[in-house]
Amino acid sequence: MITDLIITKLHPPGSRADRISRPQLENLFDREGFRKVTLLSAGAGFGKTTLMASWFHKMKARGVAAAWVSLDSRDQDLGQFLNYLIAALKVAGAVKGDNAESILQNKLDNRYFAALGALINELATAQQEVVLFLDDYHLADGREVSQLMESFISLAPAGFHFVISSRTKPQLPLASLKVQDQVVVLSEQDLRFSDGETAEFLKEIKGLDISRNDLDHLVRSTEGWVAGLQLIALALRDNLLEKNFLQQFSGSSRDVVDFLTTNVLANQPPHVREFMLVTSVLERFNAEIAEQLTGGQDVQGTIEYLEDNNLFIFPLDQNRGWYRYHQLFREFLLSQLKRSHRDRIPELKRKAAQWFADAGLIVEAVTLAHESGDSDYLAELVEIHADTIRRRGHMPLMLDWCKKIPEDLARTRPQIPIYEGYALFHMRRPIEAAGAAYRVEKAIEEAEKRNLFSPEELNIWRQDIKVIKTGVAIAADDVVEAEKLASVTLEVDGPQAGFLKGAMNNMLGYACTSLNKFDKARMALDKAREAHTTVRSVYGVVYADCFTGILEMAQGNLRRAYDCFVHAEQTVAGDNLPNSPAIAVSRLYQGLAFYEWGRLEDALRLITENIELVEECGQAEAPIMGYAILARLYRALDRPEDIYVPLEQAARICQQDKLHRLHVLTEYDYIQQLILDDRITEALERARRTGIDLASLDEDFAIGEWDRIKCVRSLTKARLLMAAGNAGQAISLLQHLEELANKVGRTRRLLEIRILLALALDAAGNREEALEYLRSAVLLGQPERYVRAFADEGSAVAPLLRALLHRNDMIDPSVGEYVSELATVCGPEDLGRSPMLPSAVKASPVDKRYILEPLSERELDVLRLLSMGYSNQKIGKELSIAENTVKWHIKNLFEKLDVKNRTSAVLAAQDLELI
Repeated sequence: MITDLIITKLHPPGSRADRISRPQLENLFDREGFRKVTLLSAGAGFGKTTLMASWFHKMKARGVAAAWVSLDSRDQDLGQFLNYLIAALKVAGAVKGDNAESILQNKLDNRYFAALGALINELATAQQEVVLFLDDYHLADGREVSQLMESFISLAPAGFHFVISSRTKPQLPLASLKVQDQVVVLSEQDLRFSDGETAEFLKEIKGLDISRNDLDHLVRSTEGWVAGLQLIALALRDNLLEKNFLQQFSGSSRDVVDFLTTNVLANQPPHVREFMLVTSVLERFNAEIAEQLTGGQDVQGTIEYLEDNNLFIFPLDQNRGWYRYHQLFREFLLSQLKRSHRDRIPELKRKAAQWFADAGLIVEAVTLAHESGDSDYLAELVEIHADTIRRRGHMPLMLDWCKKIPEDLARTRPQIPIYEGYALFHMRRPIEAAGAAYRVEKAIEEAEKRNLFSPEELNIWRQDIKVIKTGVAIAADDVVEAEKLASVTLEVDGPQAGFLKGAMNNMLGYACTSLNKFDKARMALDKAREAHTTVRSVYGVVYADCFTGILEMAQGNLRRAYDCFVHAEQTVAGDNLPNSPAIAVSRLYQGLAFYEWGRLEDALRLITENIELVEECGQAEAPIMGYAILARLYRALDRPEDIYVPLEQAARICQQDKLHRLHVLTEYDYIQQLILDDRITEALERARRTGIDLASLDEDFAIGEWDRIKCVRSLTKARLLMAAGNAGQAISLLQHLEELANKVGRTRRLLEIRILLALALDAAGNREEALEYLRSAVLLGQPERYVRAFADEGSAVAPLLRALLHRNDMIDPSVGEYVSELATVCGPEDLGRSPMLPSAVKASPVDKRYILEPLSERELDVLRLLSMGYSNQKIGKELSIAENTVKWHIKNLFEKLDVKNRTSAVLAAQDLELI
């Protein structure tokens, strides 16, 4: 309901009397016409809101439905954001919004996008021109809002336009909009006052008498910064500048601000000056903490005075509870406070730290305690609150806290280096983590001598050391040592036992998965999940889920793996700290599952959005796997120039962190890509540098059980042998590896090996046996709908898949549709007109007389590219149309040809001689 919202947010601010007319911007739409999106992207003080308000009023005067929302940080909540969108459009008369509001009020998981769909449908039915103005979009810009806005922009009807202002680059599909000529972006350069506008503003609007020389000097100094000119006009109007100031001015805009704010401060009542100086120690403040620091009365009245007099104060929420100063003004106030009362600053920050700590705002409390110089209080805060941060997985933050504490003080408080050790091994810094464990041991020895802590505390810390040392082995990529260390029994009970045992079992589960001990791994991860759940350690639960997902992927259970990754994200959904590593790692792994299913765009989005944070704070294999899949994604999406960039990044991580085991996996992916690019000489040279010798296979056949690293080296060798034309040797090696992978249940690798065997046998001229292996691969991949395991082998696998389709004696009709899908994805189709296709995928008999509506020229173009195996994205690129438009044409094709999939569409078109 509109009555539940703040009405003033639905209207632009009133027009200022001293506003300068800027026809070249205000008449932009008259001159160039609307685009779908107009973005004003510039910092504070460049007149974005003023310009948008001018556009808003012009639109209304034309009879256009103009809707306005002034956004703030609370609008990152998707429900609130949608409520304001609906309310704004209702106020503008563009929609009634009843259906959207009704959907939004229920508690279904998909209510937000369902409500958006209802809103779009109503807008499309109304068929009127609508302009939605979103001011200060950067305050609401987040992952959920950006996803919703991307859908809104993509699906909005033709007469709907967005005008958005933001201080930062928004998370919107600007690149694709630019390609389609659907966006106009106005930057700071576009919004700056020109020389003529600066002169008009100061001389005509403000009525100031400035010489031409002084004006030129001012124009060069301020570079058209609107807010700076407002400050100068204020000072000149009130005769605050010395007579010769403009001639003597150096030209630095910071000098302008420093000088003018000095005079602004000097003209305020004493209690206001005191208030501003004292509260400048804070990044943000409210009336309560301001009263704590100033000890004054009527703090709220002082805040209102600052707002009423435009004294560089900005509300941070819609209730005007929290405020901040303009950054440059705050820096100036701090410099004044240091000059006059330097000795007061530590005590002010200490008081502020205490207030934030009492209010539960610990991140700000720790920062202020550090800035106050009170190391004892800082250490006390870290000891009390770092465990909460550890359980939520914010290891970089925890490490930053520990590093703020002086070393001599940390030596007397063993808990500090313990937290440091946990953070360091989670961030793949094993040597430093081992050093932290050593410092804990020394601190415990000293504490024991001086009888500083109880035996129970000392025992818990000794168990922490065991966990950290196991983490060091994991971070150092030594899974054998990690399994050994993680298998010990921890001698601890009580509240701390859950976290310690959970962490140890997580690492045991990961190590055992790497060593093919899947049953032991599963048991350990179940124990880890139970232990972490008991003590509400969401980060531990996330890793238990993700490691279980990795185990399921290794065994080929793709759906179970995906469910684990989704559960991991749901577990940590309530974490309000920004940049949550726990969320990032779970989403990255979801991206890997999407890739296997061929959902390329979803995979690309999840991996690229999260991989940097996972690299900063994540178990070593996660970013390595992410970068490897990213390389494959770039090939699948026809971005050849990007393929090797993520592989180089993965190699850099391995080299930097000395991850010799994972380096083998990285090189495997790198060499595979080189082979696909027919760069065989480079692939052989890279293999040689990795220690792979094609001249001898004895060491490969000597492997008696699946060893992840040794067998990946052998797989690398098999691929190189195939590329070099030695199919016979490759077949023998692959058959040996197949036996090993099958024995331990590494189904995903088994699937890959059987596909390679099919290709090698076909290259050796043994088509029948090749089809047998391919059939076994298809039967292995079909239950979980694997796609990229086949497609990643390049177009060579496509002819074999199509040959398999023609063999009714080799595959059941129920599998035929899956094979047909794979054949389409793997390469250009050449299905011919064979009557031997299984009935499940054979096109329905179609004759021209049954086509109720002829195909358009564009539909024929799409059909032609479908027959060549092009993806939707590639079709769009070829025909210069949006991917959603491609989907629409394909839907029409299916309806006109009376078919349900691409293969059937192509076959029907061939029967009709349309292609």
